[in-house]
Amino acid sequence: MENIPQKVIVQDWSDSIGVALVPIWAGEVLNIKIGTETRTVRIQNDIPRYHKFAVIDLPGGAEVLKNGEVIGRLLRETKIGEHVHTHNLTGLTMK
Repeated sequence: MENIPQKVIVQDWSDSIGVALVPIWAGEVLNIKIGTETRTVRIQNDIPRYHKFAVIDLPGGAEVLKNGEVIGRLLRETKIGEHVHTHNLTGLTMK
């Protein structure tokens, strides 16, 4: 059996995003498995190594979860497979 390197990390299906471990190109189709559930994600934009991408459709203003923690809020609607970075994500302000 061939050892295929893992391309992405998605910790849990409650997370909004995954992280690319290698560059991923627009149009690539990923079958992401967590536990017994597999979801198919078509990447919409080129995703640089260690950048984030949406694993679910998210409305503008939605909190973004990574590893079960809120890491920011979306500035605009973001579809599954889209790049999530500073162009569409803002950090949370401390009170």
